[in-house]
Amino acid sequence: YVYSKQEGRQGRVTVHLLNYDLDTTHEPQPVRNLPVSVALPDALQHGRLSGLTAFTPSSGQASQLHGEIRNGRLSFELPELSVYRLVEAVVSPA
Repeated sequence: YVYSKQEGRQGRVTVHLLNYDLDTTHEPQPVRNLPVSVALPDALQHGRLSGLTAFTPSSGQASQLHGEIRNGRLSFELPELSVYRLVEAVVSPA
């Protein structure tokens, strides 16, 4: 699920990632080095990525990620997805 919000001249894009890959014990099998690419809304397609943070709500952990905006898409690699991660991108005008 992707949600975007314009805040003045900046925009925020929130990407919700869920892992439904369960093993026979119904435990999630972590996915590593997951490439993610999402289309941005028109207003943000030519912006500059000024921040990209991954949150793990269950533990309260946050980590900075590297990513890019190219051809109207936000792309990044998530090091690991166990069950649920939320990634927030801050997009500034170009």
